[in-house]
Amino acid sequence: MEIRKIIDPDQIDGFLEVIKSAWRADNIDGAFRDTIASMRYHGGILLGAFDDDGKMVGMSFSYPGYRNGKIYLYSHMAGVIEGKKYSNIGYNLKLKQKELAASMGYDLIAWTFDPFNPLNAYFNITKLGAISRTYIRNFYGNMNDGINRGLRTDRVVAEWWIKSIFDRKCSEIEFVNDEMDYVSIKMHGDPDCLGFYVPSKISFFFEEQSLGIKLKEKAYEIFNELFRNGYSIIGYEKGKSNYFPGFKD
Repeated sequence: MEIRKIIDPDQIDGFLEVIKSAWRADNIDGAFRDTIASMRYHGGILLGAFDDDGKMVGMSFSYPGYRNGKIYLYSHMAGVIEGKKYSNIGYNLKLKQKELAASMGYDLIAWTFDPFNPLNAYFNITKLGAISRTYIRNFYGNMNDGINRGLRTDRVVAEWWIKSIFDRKCSEIEFVNDEMDYVSIKMHGDPDCLGFYVPSKISFFFEEQSLGIKLKEKAYEIFNELFRNGYSIIGYEKGKSNYFPGFKD
C-alpha cells in the first residue's frame, strides 16, 4: 500500500470514483454540496446574488489558500445564470468578495482563468485590476463541460492585490509575436513593456485546432520565460487586435 499526494489532475477521476463507492452514491452532486458547506464554515466565503423575487441568479465561493509561504483567499468559482449575464452581477459579487476579504485581513485574492477567453481576460485583468505572473499547463486536465470540452485547460493565475495600486502605463509596447501569426516569436532584450497578441475569439481554438495547440505551447513557454525574468501581465486590450501587455517589475 502506498499513500501519496494527487498531483496529476486527470487522476482526480479515480478520486471521484472512490468517493462514489465509499458513500454508495450514484453521482457526486451531494459530495460537491457537502464540500461547499464545509468551506462556508471553515473560513470560506459563499456569496449569492438575488433578484427582486428572491431567486438566486449569481454566486461565488472562495476559501483560504496557501502557496509559497503566502496565505490568501482563493476564489474558486463565480457564475451568473443565463439571461442575467453581462448585467454587472458578477462585478458586484467580486466587489463584495473584496470587501469581506479585506475585513478578514486578506490583502490578496487569487483565482485561475483561461487567458484565451476574451471576456474573462478583460474582466479579470482590465476591469478588476488583477495581474498575473503564473501560467499553468492543463491545470484541470480534461473537462467535459460545454465550455472546455476538447480543449487543453491552460490557465493563468489572477492575483488581485486588494490593498495595492499598480502602475499599468506603458508608453511603448514591443510585441513578441505578430497579430496575424501568433506562434512566430521574436524575443527582444528586456524593455519595460512587452506585448503578446492572442485571438479575439475563443472559437479560434475549435476552428484552428492544430494552430491552437501550437499557440498554447508557445504561450506556456514564452509567458513563463517572461515571468521568470520579472514581467507580469498588467492588462488586456480587446478590439481589432487583442493582446496582453506585460510590465517588468
